[in-house]
Amino acid sequence: MTNISIKIPQTESDWQQVKFLLSGLLSFENSLRPERKSTEKITNSALRYIREKITGNDGLCVMAWDENNQAVGFMNGWIENGDGLDEGDNRIGYISDAYIIPQYRNVFLFKKMGGRMAEHFRKLDIQRMSFDTLGTNIRMQKLFLHAGYVPHKIIFEILL
Repeated sequence: MTNISIKIPQTESDWQQVKFLLSGLLSFENSLRPERKSTEKITNSALRYIREKITGNDGLCVMAWDENNQAVGFMNGWIENGDGLDEGDNRIGYISDAYIIPQYRNVFLFKKMGGRMAEHFRKLDIQRMSFDTLGTNIRMQKLFLHAGYVPHKIIFEILL
């Protein structure tokens, strides 16, 4: 396996790499949900939203870089208030997005980025980390299970 390092984006150039990876994620999600807006129309606003949420909600973005200094994955998240049904602290570390380019996809890399996110949230005294995916993204659901996540909620929707 190639030597992979996990880093936090520091420069605008790093954030442009996140944008490139985010575009890959959105393109993939659009293949699963064709009624969504085109990738080109939402990538910039999605990145802006992510950066605002990270800044305003004690969030973090991590990037995976290979030994050739190519960005091969990213994961980001922030603190959200939970549903109020659990005892104790109602805050959760919400993982909003994760994407790994196809040739690097494996549980190890997903766990490595997730571990860095968990470390960040633990330092903020967060007890739970949550991640969601499209209902049609079976591959991601299997990855979650293999990485130790357990199903908590299922959300159904209808287009109006």
